[in-house]
Amino acid sequence: ENFDSYSAKIENLAANGWTYVSVKGNKDWFLREFNGETYASASGYKGTAPFDSWLITPCINVNKLAEKVLNFQTQVNGYGSTTSTFEVYVLDSNDPATANITKLDATMATAPSDGYSDWVSSGNIDLSAWAGKKIFIGWRYQATTDANYATWCVDNVLVGKKGAGPSSSNDGSEAKPYLAGDVLSGAAGTGVWVKGYIVGFSGGTNAANAAKLLPKALTLQTFSSLKVLLRKTWLTASPFRFLQELSAPLSTSKKTQLTSVKKSL
Repeated sequence: ENFDSYSAKIENLAANGWTYVSVKGNKDWFLREFNGETYASASGYKGTAPFDSWLITPCINVNKLAEKVLNFQTQVNGYGSTTSTFEVYVLDSNDPATANITKLDATMATAPSDGYSDWVSSGNIDLSAWAGKKIFIGWRYQATTDANYATWCVDNVLVGKKGAGPSSSNDGSEAKPYLAGDVLSGAAGTGVWVKGYIVGFSGGTNAANAAKLLPKALTLQTFSSLKVLLRKTWLTASPFRFLQELSAPLSTSKKTQLTSVKKSL
């Protein structure tokens, strides 16, 4: 679920089987559109604490899932809050006030010192413990009285299908830059470092000729145009599509080109 088809109205999402409810406080979840992307968000801004607000999926029959996994992305702006928390649960009903709930172990975004974090993948969360059951997934925003309240965002919810996430322990820092394989697996973010090289082909290129498009043909300009893939979109600025990371070592000149440039998307 990428929330793009609801005209940024939480009521439209609810009409599709989702539930949003505030057990405490007067701030409900809402949908927000920014830069062409729509996502679900929760905040205590201008509200009256304490807050305990939930966004809950429609009922999920775990036995019918192709893969018993959950994956989603989060983003956060902490606004200096010291009491705001954000968690994800399995519930046995869509009423969090009465449901039995189990907290899931998910990777969440970390609030930066200022502004919004990058979008962060939760990782593929195992739901096999609920095989044979019908469940709900709920995201829970909580806070007590504070000078400011964090804003949390959720997007790209996948149930029954493994989602994007780095294929290695690389984190996109200068010390541990993403490799092409990480990008292929969905690694994303702003201000990240990327190294390695890729092969590709343009649409319409005969497979018999594809091998002729060697890495040396990929200039720094071409590589830069591939940055759109780090936003999880297919290429529009370049005819090349990422295929694979090569195991052969980079030449010094190529390595300098690709690793000395910080990718600020």
